[in-house]
Amino acid sequence: MKKVLLLVLLLLMFLSGCSIFKEKEVSLTKVSVNSDGSIHVEGKGRAFENTFALKVLDENDFLLYEGSSTTDAKDMGQFGNFKEDIRLNVFPQTDKIKVIAYIVSPKDGTITNKDEKIVNYDLPYKTV
Repeated sequence: MKKVLLLVLLLLMFLSGCSIFKEKEVSLTKVSVNSDGSIHVEGKGRAFENTFALKVLDENDFLLYEGSSTTDAKDMGQFGNFKEDIRLNVFPQTDKIKVIAYIVSPKDGTITNKDEKIVNYDLPYKTV
């Protein structure tokens, strides 16, 4: 009985230090198209100086927007929420768009983590 109890105790100690369900460093929770054609993006993330990159592409991988945003994390290394309304630089050539939130390594510029969502862009093209 003592051996079983000791084994269970050791197993619990081991599992408490190992996170099985690691939270993604950046995740998109909501992406929608506003009536004026801008893209509303909400999510959660943790990055260097709370800053991450955003990119919007159409189905042909044509770049519609590229920029950055920050989270509302209270301290470095903590997760924070973000909310952004993105005005596209050009009108999409396809009916669907892909929004990508990603973290760029400050060390070497590689993408360390990303999340993407595809949404319908149901607004008709208007000339001004």
